[in-house]
Amino acid sequence: MLISTDNGRKWNEAHLQGPVLEKAHTAFRYMWNWDGKPTRILSKAIDETGYIQPTYSQLVKARDSKGGNHFNPIVGWDIEKSGEVFLADVKDIK
Repeated sequence: MLISTDNGRKWNEAHLQGPVLEKAHTAFRYMWNWDGKPTRILSKAIDETGYIQPTYSQLVKARDSKGGNHFNPIVGWDIEKSGEVFLADVKDIK
């Protein structure tokens, strides 16, 4: 699992929390010191074969689809200055 705290410019490894099961969602942890500024956090998975979870745009291009079952692009969260967290629109990340 990789985490970015700068909208995808740099990625760092997160730690998976057990149990880690094949074809199952897995919780993860990443220790990070928030500076209080608005921030976008992104996460992407890497499976045991080395396949890296794609962006929304990559999935649309590969599947000629904009959604449906098993449409799981990179996920993002926006952290506001107030500390509120919202699911981010990450359709245009690189």
